Amino acid sequence: MMKKPFILFTCLVAALLFSCNTPTTKAEEEPNKLVFHFELDSAGNIKDEEVKQKLIKLAKDVGKNADRLTLNAYSEQTGSDERNQQIAADMSYAAKRLMLLNAERAYYNVGVNVVGYGNPVNPANPSDIQNRRIEFTYLK
Repeated sequence: MMKKPFILFTCLVAALLFSCNTPTTKAEEEPNKLVFHFELDSAGNIKDEEVKQKLIKLAKDVGKNADRLTLNAYSEQTGSDERNQQIAADMSYAAKRLMLLNAERAYYNVGVNVVGYGNPVNPANPSDIQNRRIEFTYLK
């Protein structure tokens, strides 16, 4: 008789997992962390519409729930430390500006940490564009 509740529980968990959106390489989800990979256009705006929509949704959620987040901005290794820092700073500014335009409260609840090159996704290839990203971490 113990099998039926276990099977039911397993089916419910499987249904829940499969109903969730599968993370993409553009916005990966981990527990308490969201990762976004994107590029900026010549005006400093985020090019990828999917990333924009996910950031807007995050901004609205943060505004509604009064969540607190830290945005960590990373770049690939492009040359000088100053250049790496500037790339990461530009990305963090674009993301935070988009969030501010869509939920004012998000501006006050999202702290920024510009790392530049560090903690690479692909340590074997420091210049890999996948090392360029922003990560949001929920604070407790």
